Amino acid sequence: MNDGNGWDKYQMLVLSELERLNGCFETLDTKLDDAKLEIATLRVKAGIWGLMGASIPSAIAIIVILIRTVA
Repeated sequence: MNDGNGWDKYQMLVLSELERLNGCFETLDTKLDDAKLEIATLRVKAGIWGLMGASIPSAIAIIVILIRTVA
């Protein structure tokens, strides 16, 4: 179905470009999934460190209260 407008040649270029762009999107999607996983890991680590950081003053306060009560 060639009407002399050159679409046959251009069609191959368009299809190859679409395939290339699809590959780029798949790569970006993979990298985005990796980044999401890293962010989730960092959130868990931050929560653990926050818990540990908050437990130290709390433990000191409990020890001080126990010492005052006993003494």
